[in-house]
Amino acid sequence: LTYVATSSCGFLTFGENSAGFVLDNYSTHDPLASISRVCIAFSIIVAYPLLFLGGRDGLMKLFGLDIMGVVSSRLVSVIMLIIVTLLASTIQDLTFVLSFGGATMSTCVIYIFPSLMFRSLVLNLSRMQTQKNIRDMNIGMVVLWLGTITGIGGATMSVIRTFFSG
Repeated sequence: LTYVATSSCGFLTFGENSAGFVLDNYSTHDPLASISRVCIAFSIIVAYPLLFLGGRDGLMKLFGLDIMGVVSSRLVSVIMLIIVTLLASTIQDLTFVLSFGGATMSTCVIYIFPSLMFRSLVLNLSRMQTQKNIRDMNIGMVVLWLGTITGIGGATMSVIRTFFSG
């Protein structure tokens, strides 16, 4: 709701000329917009190490690597930093990063992960395998696939708008 309210206010303020990153619409001499830019930069700087370490540990678990191993964790960190640096030097449009990330990550958090977690809960606990829960699990799988289609559509649109529209 907060995102919808904020983006609606940005659109109502700037209309069709609204940039994908709302702060880009404001003058660089606007003190409140400058404070907002500094706060967003601070947020990214503080959050990046936490997200990076969580992502690295999750990736290592996914591939069955020893998280506590110093050599393997450093090697995975270096590889991830190289990939992130190459992406950051190639993709310089913040609007694309936000729209693609929003299309993929929000779809996962809203539609995919909850459906998969509920499915796993129902299938792994025999006392949870009631007809109602199985029906709800099947509805969750429909939501999962609809969310996946929506996420793929949103990600595709952000790629097309960024790289293929003149």
